[in-house]
Parts: sequence; structure tokens; C-alpha cells
Amino acid sequence: MKDKDLIIYGDKKKTLSFTHIDDFIRAIFYTLEKWNVEYNIAGKEVNLYKLAQKMIKESNSKSKIKFLPPETAQPQRVKLDTKKIRKLGWKQNIYI
Repeated sequence: MKDKDLIIYGDKKKTLSFTHIDDFIRAIFYTLEKWNVEYNIAGKEVNLYKLAQKMIKESNSKSKIKFLPPETAQPQRVKLDTKKIRKLGWKQNIYI
């Protein structure tokens, strides 16, 4: 909204999974009695380039999208398997 450049560390294919805090907290409640079991709690895989384009368009911004080298600690594609927690009844309710 301040017309600052949007920076993506990677390329046009980079994705992340966004989970709204309400969905995350609900997931924790589904797993409270499941000791020593790991669950992936994740939202839908989102392409960052497409999201940045949408943000610029929706806000009528003059921002540009800039790409920088990928960060070492962050994968370029984030898509988690949530089948295990979905079997408990959890599902994502809030999408971006």
C-alpha cells in the first residue's frame, strides 16, 4: 500500500502454505489427546508470485515484484500432507 517493492526470495514458482491462526488453534485442539504423534497443520499451497500480483492489483499499488536469490533455510516449494490430521476431522476454514 506504500508502493514499496514486493520481494520474493526465489522465482515465480515459489510457494508457501499459509494457515490462519484460528485454523491452527483448532488443529491443536484436535490433537490434544494424541501424545507423541506428529501432524502437518497447513493451509493450501499458494504461489507467491500470483499472490503478489493479486495484492498489487487489489490495492492499486505501483509496487514492483523483485526476485532475490532463494534463502538457504527456506524451501522453494511448500506443500504439506495433511491427510493425518484431516482423519481427526480438522479442515482449513479460512483461505487467503
